[in-house]
Amino acid sequence: MIALPRLTLALVMAAATTPTLSAQSAAPLADPEFHFVASSGCGHVFLYAWNASRSEVLTAFIDKKKLALGPGTHVIDLAAGDGVAVGIDVYSGPNTAWVDVHGNPAPRLPYCNDFGWFARPAATWRAVAGTATLTIGKPGEELAPGSQPFMYKATVRLEGLTVIAPDGRRLGAPAPVVMSGTVGWVSG
Repeated sequence: MIALPRLTLALVMAAATTPTLSAQSAAPLADPEFHFVASSGCGHVFLYAWNASRSEVLTAFIDKKKLALGPGTHVIDLAAGDGVAVGIDVYSGPNTAWVDVHGNPAPRLPYCNDFGWFARPAATWRAVAGTATLTIGKPGEELAPGSQPFMYKATVRLEGLTVIAPDGRRLGAPAPVVMSGTVGWVSG
């Protein structure tokens, strides 16, 4: 056993039990507002929507393989949890990490690409109740120009969405939220 001088041990113990100035002065994060301006997607099926300042991003991952979902419309209980993960990533302020070198908003958020440094959310509110109505298109149909034939469109409508913060606060979406995007591809 290594013997530490008493002063060193006392300083270590004091540092471990004393809140830092930043922890004392940290303002609580704002609650999600559910005002999303656009959405996109990737994977099989991952959709996300963001607010104007990009300080709030709603995500929905629905494992279509695990749930055995094909083209068509499917209703999924968010409380079931198996094969479904919905949440809201809240950042501490407007997210300037998602702009290009000219200061323009980047065309994609960090959720469906693997390039560069990305901000980490300050908190993630996870869905504990609600219904997801997922519509999966057929590969190659109704896609934007330049899409590959294996890609497909997916749309999810979240109704009765209730999310819970890491500290246990609950919040319900005031209205249904709809996200859509071209999916069926994985970044790389």
